[in-house]
This record gives sequence, C-alpha cells and structure tokens, in this order.
Amino acid sequence: MTSFASNVFCRVERVCRHLPVVLNTFLVFSITGEVSYLVLVEAPLEADQKKTEWSAWWKAVHLLAQYFMLGNICWNASLFLKTSPSIRGVFLGGEGMGQGWRYCYTCETHTPPRCSHCYDCKVCVLRRDHHCVFFGQCVGFRNYRYFLSCLLFMWSGLLYAVVMNAEVFIVILKEGVTVHSVLLLLIPWIMLVSGWIRFVRKTQHNVVRNVTECISRSNSTQVWCVSSGCDINKAAVPPLSPGQVSARAFAFAFIADTCVVGFLLVSAFLFFHVFLLLRGQTTREWYSSRRPYNLGVVGNLRHGLGLHWYLCWLSPLIPSPLPGDGLHFQVTGSLEPVR
Repeated sequence: MTSFASNVFCRVERVCRHLPVVLNTFLVFSITGEVSYLVLVEAPLEADQKKTEWSAWWKAVHLLAQYFMLGNICWNASLFLKTSPSIRGVFLGGEGMGQGWRYCYTCETHTPPRCSHCYDCKVCVLRRDHHCVFFGQCVGFRNYRYFLSCLLFMWSGLLYAVVMNAEVFIVILKEGVTVHSVLLLLIPWIMLVSGWIRFVRKTQHNVVRNVTECISRSNSTQVWCVSSGCDINKAAVPPLSPGQVSARAFAFAFIADTCVVGFLLVSAFLFFHVFLLLRGQTTREWYSSRRPYNLGVVGNLRHGLGLHWYLCWLSPLIPSPLPGDGLHFQVTGSLEPVR
C-alpha cells in the first residue's frame, strides 16, 4: 500500500512539475492565434482600406514582427531547457579551490562560489540565480542568456498584444461602463466560475463579424453583441437576461485580460533581472548589500550575456561565448559579511 501511494505521489509530482510549462505554451500560442486573427481578419478597421495595397503591407509587417517574436520565445525557451546549468560534467576540485568554495553534503562534492544546491532539480547549479517554476528548471551560469532573452521577447509580444487588443477596452468604455462590463474585462475567469457569465448560442440574427465588443441597451436589457458597422437598432436581437454573453465575447475578453495581466507580471520580472544584471548580482545575492562581483555595466553584461552581449538578444542563433567558466569569478570587493 505504501509503495502504491509513493508511486502515485511521484507521478502526480512529475505531472505538476510540467504543468506550468504546458500552461505557458498554451497561453503563448493562444495569444498569438488571437492576434493573428485580429491582423488577418479584422484590421484595418476602415472598410475602404481593407482591400488596398497598404492593407496588405500592413498585415505582412505585423505578421512578420509577430512571428519573429514568437520564434525567439520558442527558440530561447527550448535552448534554456536544453542547456543544463548544473555541475554535472564539470570537474570540481584540484588546486583551483580557494575562497568562497563550500562543501555540499547532498551532492557530496565541493562547490565553487555563487553555486548552490537546488532541491527541485536535486543538483548544485553554477552561479545559481533561482529556480524558475514556469520552466521547471534553474536559471544559472550557462542558460541565463536564454532566460533573459525569452523574458525580453515575451514582454515585447505581450506589449504588442495589449496594443492590438486595446480597442476591446476602448469601445466598451465609449459605449458605457457598467459593473458587468468592467468585471468581464478585469476578471472574466472569476465571473465564469462564480456563474456571473452564461454562454448563449449564436443565432441567425446575431451578427458576428468583428471582435470589437459593445454594450447595447434594448428595452432596458443589457445585451452583449458584436458590431459589424450595421445599425444595431434594426437588427433583430432576441432578449437576453443580464450576464449572458457569447462564447466569442468571453474568449476575446479573457485573452485581452490575460495579455494585460501577463504584461504586468513579465514587466516586473524583466526589469528586476535587468537591474540585477547591471549590478552584477543574482537573485540570491540581491538580499545582500555587498556586490563583490560588480565589474561595471559593460563588464556585467559581458559576463552575463557573453562577449557579443550587444547582439545576442536579437536571436539565440547568434553565438556569444561566456568569458568565464562558472567556477572562478573576478572579485572586486570583500567576500566577508558586513558586521
């Protein structure tokens, strides 16, 4: 019985460990598909521009930029997961051991400065920054470049998606602000779970050609519909009870909201890690007032992103070898704790 429970627990733990990666992948491709739909089908908004040469070039440029960001996100994430930051395969010991080296009783080996044991990865990691739960792997000496580049392109892509979805918010605010409309945009998943949202089927009277959501009042009843430039008053819309929305309306509100929340979270992570990179610190070292490994802005960029730090963020295919080995670091300050 104990063995069966242990096997079940191990399988559940393995599934939960990969769940954030699966969820991130789903969100990235969902947002990409939604924005691609906006570019290909809905934009430009003016009817006289939809069939012009400008419209074709506009869509081509937007799609090129969008899939350039998507490609960089996927490639950097893939290289981040494939590049092990651990001490496996690294020769530790010999005459190189000096100040800052410690002994890890779990791995049963000496570890260099800035190296620490990760109990999730079950191994010591060179210049360990933190364990990223969204990727299920530690951020360390060898894969820090891919982690930061992935954050950068995720931030750029979410900013682009927020701008493309901004019309959803703008039109609703212009048409009228109600508690239901604001909550649908801010917390659509909570409204869905709590029962505030009930999906309705699309009938032959519903016009579904534009993702721009509007709120119209007909006989004092709130109706969520999708405008297509036609006169809503002339359209035959069956009366709906308050809180009823189409599945399409909820999907676009959900994705738009996810873009905003994701953009805020990724912004916080990105700016925090850029701040640490410029200071020559890791997340674990940020709690200390000492900066013994600070080499200046350019030196910190070279040691964090490689010799070609000014180009490597454009693409993970650009080689940028790291100047160090992850075992020895140039010290510019005291390693002793401040008393």
